[in-house]
Amino acid sequence: MRKAASVFFECLLALILLAAAVLYVPRLFGIESFSVEDGSMEPLLARGSLVYVVPTEKQSIASGVLVAYRYGDAIEIHKVTGLDVNGDFIVKAEAAESRSPAAVPYSNIIGVIRIRILYAGIVQEFMGSTEGKITAVAVVAAILAVIVLLHLGKESRGSGGKQRGSPDETTSAFLPERMKIPETGVYSEENRYMPGSAGAGVFRSDV
Repeated sequence: MRKAASVFFECLLALILLAAAVLYVPRLFGIESFSVEDGSMEPLLARGSLVYVVPTEKQSIASGVLVAYRYGDAIEIHKVTGLDVNGDFIVKAEAAESRSPAAVPYSNIIGVIRIRILYAGIVQEFMGSTEGKITAVAVVAAILAVIVLLHLGKESRGSGGKQRGSPDETTSAFLPERMKIPETGVYSEENRYMPGSAGAGVFRSDV
């Protein structure tokens, strides 16, 4: 039962660490991640989805791709529909009630959306908050404590059944040197050892 519990908590810890890696490791390679907070791009992007945005050269941004760009103090995600006469990108939302197409200069483009994970943006938003960080640290610490306690309990049970020595070893320790049964067939002129039945030995002495 303890072994099964230990495996369960170790797997749970591995899943938490994997989720953290998925959320934060891409940033080390210059890949930004954003959560979708509105429904302007539904059904292409569901509210609460997590998107990974990769910086892309201007000539590589084609019509039909989804881009993230800065719009004032906000980050918007829309579809590119073409270029205007000034070379700015024309972007438009999918939802019919969204605002009209807008022109976005390349300097405001963060990058092209390459990966989408449904509803993972909700997790990222929570983990980015103070409450989320405290909760994550507390959960990881609790899981580590449980794993350590389970392993300590396993070790104490294993050491509790060990004995210091067998009866034969204890008895042999009090025998005179001449009376001890040799462990091998080597013998001296004074004490000759001959194998007996069932692994025992018979002593012959010239004294």
